[in-house]
Amino acid sequence: MTQRLFLTAAVVFTLISQPPSLRAQDDTSPISPETKKQGGLYELLAPADREKKVPIPPRAEREKARELIREAFGRPDTAKERAELAQTLIKAGLDDKNPANRYVALRHAGELAVENADLTVAIEAADRLGEFFDVDVLAIKASIVERLFGKMSHRELLKAAASHFDEALAADRFKVAARFGRVGYKAAKALKDRRQIAAMRDLAARLKERKAAFDALKGAIATLKQKPDDAPANLQIGKYLCFLRNDWKRGLPLLVKGGHAIAKRELAAAGDPSAQKKVGDAWWDLAEKQPADSKTHIKARAVTWYRRALPKLAGLSKKTAQRRVDDVLREAATVVRNDGKPGRKKPVYLDDLKEVSHEASRLGKRGATGFSKRKGNPQLCWFRGKRLTHAISLHPARKSTANIIYNLEGRFSSLLTGVGILDGAPNDAGSPLTFKVYGDGELIWTSRPIQKKNDGQDCKVSIRGVRQLKLEVNCPGSNDCAWAAWINPVISK
Repeated sequence: MTQRLFLTAAVVFTLISQPPSLRAQDDTSPISPETKKQGGLYELLAPADREKKVPIPPRAEREKARELIREAFGRPDTAKERAELAQTLIKAGLDDKNPANRYVALRHAGELAVENADLTVAIEAADRLGEFFDVDVLAIKASIVERLFGKMSHRELLKAAASHFDEALAADRFKVAARFGRVGYKAAKALKDRRQIAAMRDLAARLKERKAAFDALKGAIATLKQKPDDAPANLQIGKYLCFLRNDWKRGLPLLVKGGHAIAKRELAAAGDPSAQKKVGDAWWDLAEKQPADSKTHIKARAVTWYRRALPKLAGLSKKTAQRRVDDVLREAATVVRNDGKPGRKKPVYLDDLKEVSHEASRLGKRGATGFSKRKGNPQLCWFRGKRLTHAISLHPARKSTANIIYNLEGRFSSLLTGVGILDGAPNDAGSPLTFKVYGDGELIWTSRPIQKKNDGQDCKVSIRGVRQLKLEVNCPGSNDCAWAAWINPVISK
């Protein structure tokens, strides 16, 4: 039975994906130089939404950059030398303003990482490349995991493939998702792990269903090109974007145009807590009748409205809304309590992600305070006598705020973190600090004022559907000893 299920998943992944050669198309790098392509639905809806990035530099300029790198660094002979050079090239690629030098440095860093079977650094190089250049980052990552099969732990590769599968599926990149699925399938088969066999079968089913739903939009897309106000077409595409893609920013206006009753009620509920709760109730009731993926996203929309209403609700209405918010958060939090068993999702530390921007007098990540000790060594984060390997230290200026912003694109469901003032602070903070969490510009959590060294508070909040997350620390007066930190910040899907 297990073998038959495995074959079913393999067939789905193979039918949807016919990947190109795993070697690079441009040179010996594992990173494919494919330019991003968006069409159909996204070409129709919001061409201005697509972020404009630098095109891949001409071949002649890339060749000159390669010569510079060869002259400066030569060819590393050992794994340690390759690892050190990869990190050097990533830093050089971020610092160098010349597009060709930047592009080649980041590509070469990815090549060295794949040669070293270092998935983390290879993926980082791909992400950094995508920050600047018009390249297909998901296809690059697919090539990386394909090339690393058999060269690293099957378990780790399986986790990476499943995570990037979700990323590709969320972007409607079905062929790329299938490539990640195939690698995950092969890794699960090599592990002979029945739980992961079942997990890969579930991924294959999700991929097949999502692709069928997307393909069904072709008629509606064609209609909207000719008739932008066509109600049935707007409704069909709006449901896909909101309920399956969790893209309410683009999907909600289409639902309204399509005459969706609850979406239209949102327009009239802006300043009325009772109306806001009723909108949340309506989305919640609709969610109960939907398949699993849609149910999750629609309940997240309900929670958005419950949050808006809660401060001004009272009695039974408030208890009902709060219970539903807590239910969604509790469901999300079970993912974070990872016990290492097969089939459980691994939590993601927020400080492992690249931020969009930050404003702070000092910023520290991955357990660093942002201050330096003697000889330039970074000072490490401690809280209540424990060394922190994950923390975001945000030190605000006097009478100011410090913040850090991440693009999550609606891919995560919960944030679990602590907030507090670190042990390393010489004294209590000069003024009480307030920590805040914003989701898409909306305040969703506020701490009590914290001023004493080693004082802290837990934060558990749902971020389902949040596309941009901002963490903020407010300092109303003196910033002496304002060693504020977000402690072990975990986000989960």
